[in-house]
Amino acid sequence: MGVLTEDLVIQNLSNDIKKYEKMFGNYVNVFENVYYDYHGKKPSVNLKASYLKNLYGFYDEYRSLGYDVGKYIKEDVTTPDSIGAFIHYGFDIITAIYATMIVDEFVSVQGMDRRIGEIFYADFKIGDNKGTFQKGDDYLGAKVGPRAGRRGAYSSELVDREILGQANGGNIAFSKKLDWLPIKLSVGNPIEIEFVIGNDLYSAIWDGVNISGSGSSYIDSINFDNNTGTLNVTFDTAPTSGNVYVSYVYNSTAVESADFSGLPSITMSVVSKLIEAKRRTLKTEYLLDSVGMLSKEHGLNLENELLKAVVAGVSNEIQVQIAYDLWKGATAGSVEFDMTQMPANGYPILYRPELVTAVTAASTLIEKAVRRVRANFVIGGADFCNVVRVLPKDIFEPVVYKDAQPVGMHVIGLLRGEWKVIQNYDYDEDKFLVGAKGNGFLYTGYVYAPFIPIMTSKPYTDENLVTKRVLLTYYGSDFVNTNFYAKGRVKKA
Repeated sequence: MGVLTEDLVIQNLSNDIKKYEKMFGNYVNVFENVYYDYHGKKPSVNLKASYLKNLYGFYDEYRSLGYDVGKYIKEDVTTPDSIGAFIHYGFDIITAIYATMIVDEFVSVQGMDRRIGEIFYADFKIGDNKGTFQKGDDYLGAKVGPRAGRRGAYSSELVDREILGQANGGNIAFSKKLDWLPIKLSVGNPIEIEFVIGNDLYSAIWDGVNISGSGSSYIDSINFDNNTGTLNVTFDTAPTSGNVYVSYVYNSTAVESADFSGLPSITMSVVSKLIEAKRRTLKTEYLLDSVGMLSKEHGLNLENELLKAVVAGVSNEIQVQIAYDLWKGATAGSVEFDMTQMPANGYPILYRPELVTAVTAASTLIEKAVRRVRANFVIGGADFCNVVRVLPKDIFEPVVYKDAQPVGMHVIGLLRGEWKVIQNYDYDEDKFLVGAKGNGFLYTGYVYAPFIPIMTSKPYTDENLVTKRVLLTYYGSDFVNTNFYAKGRVKKA
């Protein structure tokens, strides 16, 4: 596992685009237009880089099978008849995969140009011990949102609950050089001592002269040595358990330097994780004379129809597998929507709050666990989708497709303007998953890393006039943070 800066990762993506555009520049505009037609938006820089990496990966694998593809990728090759086999079997298929797969709607896509590559996610770590904050702890990133502590004290001058010492039931004197110096000590900036006696938590406040607070009667004396920065506390009654804590205010202005070395720090990095692309493969078979019959009688190209069908099937398999991974790995919590309370006449408007409340509760579980994202999609089985589809349009806005309704996993609409609803009839009927895609490809819970989305071998016809062709795909996938996802169940009678 390596550590890179965010700027370097973005620069690497830009370099990838520049490098591969020299080879595949003629095809990028077509890809962007096809993607826009399907999704209504331009592909992201990351998706564009992934697409170009996959074109190169396909090209490299295709060449290893014996195709002479070098002449098909020159920058001056623009006419359809000169693009040849590569564009027919590579570019069209990969463009279709990226344009029609909806996996980018619910996980991060980070393409690879080799079978073993890296995926990336952002990470922010605490850089210094400061009160309850410990160096190396997560502060912010793909795995966790902003950690503020009890009083939001990491970036402020307040040092909250630094350990003064450990109580053992007998020690009455505690002495420690404070971690953050110099301190401010006055009525407005007192030192607070927290300790446990019996089962009760007490607090003593010292402003440099007077001791007050619920625990003041248990303390004999407090003094602070300005020269050494050492705090001394002596108790009348020894604390009985846990740690004795001290909270105070330090003077950040006094320790600032040209390099800001005296201030609490956050270390930002982009963490890379090795991932290996796994293989899926299918063999297709058809009679050679079927090609002529289909072309003559219906004007259709059998190979094209076969490829379109198989590509759609394999693409859906990948998405279903990822959806299963998300359900199996989800750790943010679980919710339930009760269909048994539906009225006999089945009017969904009467119980729509329960459905929205369940999804909202799951979103809150994710937000509490991750503390940087809210849910923005739901993958639903048959029961969830059946209820959603009949909700009023002020609650659920269905997607209208220009052509025939897509098969397999697809977006069916938007619930309350917040959550894309994705139909997945390969889930158990009563199952649904609420999830957050993340705020960018570096802030995500799960990564789909295609190496070769789909490629095909040369067709081979045997002595029985049966034509065979192998289709395969390579891709990797892995979790970054399972707390981006919460499980849901539909309760039925």
